[in-house]
Amino acid sequence: RKQCMDIINFIKAKPEAAIFLEPVPYDTDPSLADYLTFVKKPMDLGTIEKNLQKGKFKDPDKFADDVRLVWQNAMAFNMEDSEVYAVAKKFEELFERKFKKLTKMMEAEGNKMKKDREQFVNILRGMDDNEKMGELVVMIQKNCPEAMEMKQGKEIVIQVGKIDVKTLEKLVKIAASE
Repeated sequence: RKQCMDIINFIKAKPEAAIFLEPVPYDTDPSLADYLTFVKKPMDLGTIEKNLQKGKFKDPDKFADDVRLVWQNAMAFNMEDSEVYAVAKKFEELFERKFKKLTKMMEAEGNKMKKDREQFVNILRGMDDNEKMGELVVMIQKNCPEAMEMKQGKEIVIQVGKIDVKTLEKLVKIAASE
C-alpha cells in the first residue's frame, strides 16, 4: 500500500496533475454534460488516494486498474491534439514505468519471503533446542498470533505463510543462530 501511495504522491507533485486530482465536475459544468457518453466509470487520483488510505484495494493490480482508468478516461473524452490528452498520455507512460518497478520489487520480495519461509521450516524440522523453540513460539505469538493454532494438549501448529516479513526475518536469524 505504501509503494502505491508513493506513486500517487509522485504524480500528484507534478503541477500538470492538478486536473486529475478531483472528480470531473460533469454534473455542474455544462461544457462537460456529455462526459458520461464517453466515460462509463469516472475516476480520479483523489478518489484513488482515499481508497488506498481506506485499504479498499485488495492487491496492487486493482490499484493499477483504477489509475489506468484515470488516463483512459481523459484520453477518451479529450481530443488527441489537446493538452489534457497529451498530459494523460505522459502520466500513463510514467505510471506504467513506476508500476513495473513496483511489481518487480514485489516479485523479488515474494521470492525472498518464499526462500525465508522454506529456510525457517527446514530449521524448525531439525531443531532440538526446546529453549530456542520456545523463544520462537513466543515471538510468533506476540507478532503474528494469527499464524498460531493451538491443538489439543500441547501441540502448536504454526502457519508460516501467515507470518509477516519482518517477523519472519527475525525468526530465521534466531533459529539459524547457534
